[in-house]
Amino acid sequence: MPLFDPLLGGALLTGAAAILLRAQRTPVPDLSRDVHTLVEADGTVHRYRRRLLAGALLSSLVGFGSSLLGIGGGIVHVPLMVLVLGFPVHIATATSHFVLALLSLTGVIVHALDGSLVPGLDRTLPLAAGVLLGAPLGARVSSRVPAALILRGLAVALALVGLRLLFLH
Repeated sequence: MPLFDPLLGGALLTGAAAILLRAQRTPVPDLSRDVHTLVEADGTVHRYRRRLLAGALLSSLVGFGSSLLGIGGGIVHVPLMVLVLGFPVHIATATSHFVLALLSLTGVIVHALDGSLVPGLDRTLPLAAGVLLGAPLGARVSSRVPAALILRGLAVALALVGLRLLFLH
Protein backbone atom coordinates (compact mmCIF):
# COMPACT_ATOMS: atom_id res chain seq x y z
CA MET A 1 0.00 0.00 0.00
CA PRO A 2 1.78 3.18 -1.13
CA LEU A 3 -0.39 5.40 1.07
CA PHE A 4 -0.15 3.41 4.31
CA ASP A 5 3.53 4.03 5.16
CA PRO A 6 3.39 7.82 4.71
CA LEU A 7 0.15 8.08 6.69
CA LEU A 8 1.46 6.00 9.57
CA GLY A 9 4.82 7.81 9.42
CA GLY A 10 3.07 11.19 9.63
CA ALA A 11 0.91 9.99 12.49
CA LEU A 12 3.97 8.76 14.40
CA LEU A 13 5.78 12.07 13.87
CA THR A 14 2.68 13.94 15.05
CA GLY A 15 2.53 11.72 18.12
CA ALA A 16 6.22 12.29 18.84
CA ALA A 17 5.77 16.06 18.59
CA ALA A 18 2.71 15.94 20.85
CA ILE A 19 4.61 13.94 23.46
CA LEU A 20 7.57 16.33 23.40
CA LEU A 21 5.36 19.43 23.56
CA ARG A 22 2.92 18.14 26.17
CA ALA A 23 5.62 16.47 28.31
CA GLN A 24 6.87 19.95 29.15
CA ARG A 25 3.59 20.58 30.97
CA THR A 26 2.53 18.35 33.80
CA PRO A 27 -1.15 17.42 33.46
CA VAL A 28 -3.27 18.45 36.43
CA PRO A 29 -5.57 15.55 37.22
CA ASP A 30 -8.97 16.02 38.80
CA LEU A 31 -8.29 14.96 42.37
CA SER A 32 -11.80 15.45 43.71
CA ARG A 33 -12.27 11.71 44.33
CA ASP A 34 -10.61 8.30 44.06
CA VAL A 35 -7.09 9.70 44.55
CA HIS A 36 -4.10 7.37 44.22
CA THR A 37 -0.58 8.22 45.24
CA LEU A 38 2.66 6.91 43.77
CA VAL A 39 6.04 7.71 45.30
CA GLU A 40 8.95 7.04 42.95
CA ALA A 41 12.35 5.79 44.09
CA ASP A 42 13.74 9.34 43.84
CA GLY A 43 11.00 10.65 46.14
CA THR A 44 8.82 12.20 43.43
CA VAL A 45 5.18 12.01 44.48
CA HIS A 46 2.41 11.59 41.91
CA ARG A 47 -1.25 11.96 42.71
CA TYR A 48 -3.65 10.76 40.08
CA ARG A 49 -7.20 9.58 39.64
CA ARG A 50 -8.30 6.47 37.81
CA ARG A 51 -10.86 7.29 35.14
CA LEU A 52 -12.11 3.83 34.28
CA LEU A 53 -14.70 4.71 31.64
CA ALA A 54 -12.37 7.07 29.75
CA GLY A 55 -9.55 4.54 30.07
CA ALA A 56 -11.71 1.70 28.77
CA LEU A 57 -12.90 3.77 25.81
CA LEU A 58 -9.37 4.91 24.92
CA SER A 59 -8.04 1.37 25.28
CA SER A 60 -10.78 0.02 23.02
CA LEU A 61 -9.94 2.61 20.37
CA VAL A 62 -6.22 1.90 20.69
CA GLY A 63 -6.81 -1.85 20.42
CA PHE A 64 -9.03 -1.47 17.37
CA GLY A 65 -6.70 0.98 15.64
CA SER A 66 -3.50 -0.91 16.39
CA SER A 67 -4.99 -4.17 15.12
CA LEU A 68 -6.00 -2.46 11.87
CA LEU A 69 -2.55 -0.93 11.48
CA GLY A 70 -0.65 -4.01 12.58
CA ILE A 71 1.31 -2.14 15.24
CA GLY A 72 1.81 -2.67 18.94
CA GLY A 73 -0.70 -0.59 20.86
CA GLY A 74 1.80 0.49 23.51
CA ILE A 75 3.22 3.25 21.32
CA VAL A 76 -0.19 4.88 21.35
CA HIS A 77 -1.53 3.61 24.67
CA VAL A 78 1.23 4.94 26.93
CA PRO A 79 1.16 8.53 25.63
CA LEU A 80 -2.65 8.60 25.84
CA MET A 81 -2.61 7.37 29.43
CA VAL A 82 -0.01 9.98 30.37
CA LEU A 83 -1.23 12.96 28.36
CA VAL A 84 -4.99 12.41 28.34
CA LEU A 85 -5.68 10.47 31.53
CA GLY A 86 -2.92 12.06 33.62
CA PHE A 87 -1.29 8.77 34.67
CA PRO A 88 2.29 8.89 35.92
CA VAL A 89 4.60 7.49 33.23
CA HIS A 90 5.64 4.47 35.28
CA ILE A 91 2.01 3.50 35.95
CA ALA A 92 1.14 3.98 32.27
CA THR A 93 4.00 1.79 31.04
CA ALA A 94 3.28 -0.94 33.57
CA THR A 95 -0.43 -0.88 32.73
CA SER A 96 0.30 -1.04 29.01
CA HIS A 97 2.70 -3.97 29.47
CA PHE A 98 0.12 -5.84 31.52
CA VAL A 99 -2.62 -5.29 28.94
CA LEU A 100 -0.35 -6.26 26.05
CA ALA A 101 0.79 -9.39 27.87
CA LEU A 102 -2.82 -10.52 28.29
CA LEU A 103 -3.67 -9.71 24.68
CA SER A 104 -0.54 -11.47 23.40
CA LEU A 105 -1.37 -14.56 25.43
CA THR A 106 -4.89 -14.56 24.02
CA GLY A 107 -3.53 -14.23 20.48
CA VAL A 108 -1.06 -17.08 21.00
CA ILE A 109 -3.80 -19.34 22.34
CA VAL A 110 -6.12 -18.57 19.40
CA HIS A 111 -3.35 -19.17 16.84
CA ALA A 112 -2.23 -22.35 18.61
CA LEU A 113 -5.79 -23.71 18.58
CA ASP A 114 -6.35 -22.98 14.90
CA GLY A 115 -2.95 -24.37 13.88
CA SER A 116 -1.57 -21.17 12.37
CA LEU A 117 1.14 -20.83 15.03
CA VAL A 118 3.13 -23.89 14.00
CA PRO A 119 4.68 -22.50 10.77
CA GLY A 120 6.25 -19.58 12.64
CA LEU A 121 7.46 -21.38 15.76
CA ASP A 122 11.10 -21.33 14.63
CA ARG A 123 10.96 -17.51 14.76
CA THR A 124 8.50 -17.16 17.62
CA LEU A 125 10.24 -19.23 20.29
CA PRO A 126 13.50 -17.21 20.31
CA LEU A 127 11.47 -14.00 20.46
CA ALA A 128 9.42 -15.36 23.35
CA ALA A 129 12.58 -16.35 25.21
CA GLY A 130 13.96 -12.85 24.71
CA VAL A 131 10.77 -11.29 26.03
CA LEU A 132 10.71 -13.56 29.08
CA LEU A 133 14.29 -12.63 29.92
CA GLY A 134 14.10 -8.96 28.92
CA ALA A 135 10.77 -7.94 30.44
CA PRO A 136 11.78 -8.28 34.11
CA LEU A 137 15.09 -6.56 33.40
CA GLY A 138 13.33 -3.73 31.57
CA ALA A 139 10.84 -3.31 34.41
CA ARG A 140 13.65 -3.12 36.97
CA VAL A 141 15.63 -0.59 34.92
CA SER A 142 12.59 1.56 34.11
CA SER A 143 11.80 2.00 37.79
CA ARG A 144 15.15 3.79 38.12
CA VAL A 145 14.75 5.98 35.02
CA PRO A 146 13.10 9.41 35.39
CA ALA A 147 9.63 9.63 33.84
CA ALA A 148 10.60 12.54 31.60
CA LEU A 149 13.43 10.48 30.09
CA ILE A 150 11.04 7.62 29.34
CA LEU A 151 8.68 10.00 27.52
CA ARG A 152 11.53 11.61 25.57
CA GLY A 153 12.85 8.19 24.60
CA LEU A 154 9.41 7.15 23.39
CA ALA A 155 9.08 10.37 21.38
CA VAL A 156 12.49 9.87 19.76
CA ALA A 157 11.68 6.25 18.90
CA LEU A 158 8.33 7.26 17.38
CA ALA A 159 10.01 10.02 15.38
CA LEU A 160 12.69 7.68 14.04
CA VAL A 161 10.15 5.07 12.94
CA GLY A 162 7.95 7.80 11.46
CA LEU A 163 10.89 9.21 9.47
CA ARG A 164 11.81 5.73 8.28
CA LEU A 165 8.27 5.13 7.06
CA LEU A 166 8.19 8.48 5.29
CA PHE A 167 11.57 8.32 3.59
CA LEU A 168 12.79 4.71 3.45
CA HIS A 169 9.78 2.72 2.38
